[in-house]
Amino acid sequence: MDHESVCNKPVMTTNIQPLESMFEFSKGWALKSNQKYDHKGSGNHMSIQITNLLEREANKTKGYTAITILEELNNMANEGQFDKFEVPKLQAIRG
Repeated sequence: MDHESVCNKPVMTTNIQPLESMFEFSKGWALKSNQKYDHKGSGNHMSIQITNLLEREANKTKGYTAITILEELNNMANEGQFDKFEVPKLQAIRG
């Protein structure tokens, strides 16, 4: 089969329905204003102070785990060195 014979073949349909009934998309579904995306990384960002502390403790030879780092950050927040809402979640520390 060559390209022309395939393209020039009439399409036979036995069930003719309006396109709206064949597709279940609501009107305007493709409008940019209606699009919703998962904005990866759009959540809260770590403060510079927390980032600096984590970078300083990134030395793996000291044997710090993500859990011990999180506990220490929570202790520092309880002491008032920074706000509790600035402490990242465990998953963010594990990176």
